Amino acid sequence: MSAVRCPQCAKFASLETNESPEIQSEAVEGSDEDQYQISGEVRVVRECADCGEELKEANLEFVIECPPGFNEETWGYELDAVSHERAQTKGKKGRPIRSRRYMRMYYGAEITVTFTPPPVGEVETEGIDVSVTVEEQASYFEELV
Repeated sequence: MSAVRCPQCAKFASLETNESPEIQSEAVEGSDEDQYQISGEVRVVRECADCGEELKEANLEFVIECPPGFNEETWGYELDAVSHERAQTKGKKGRPIRSRRYMRMYYGAEITVTFTPPPVGEVETEGIDVSVTVEEQASYFEELV
């Protein structure tokens, strides 16, 4: 794998993950007989640490189960995504990896859906939060330049 050269800076760039991944699409699927779910796609971008130019991206699919009793017509929901990263700290045989150089890095997004049930009489009901994390290994990101 070759290093990424930033066309803006004209040098090999260190990469940073954009703090706010973009939700590209979302759809509610299911019926009253089956359980509803929200599926979609989120775009995670790796940028040049110096100038902020987008250099790599991954489009990751997600599926979130809706809470029991969810109805698309009466309930509301709001999606939010924040960046997520983790390092693989154990090797194949379960031994700890001490050097960061040999750790596999994974980047992605934590998607949180806040479901708002319909009010009961005059009383507003509290929202229900459901989260899911999607990620991709750094070497599988698609280069944009």
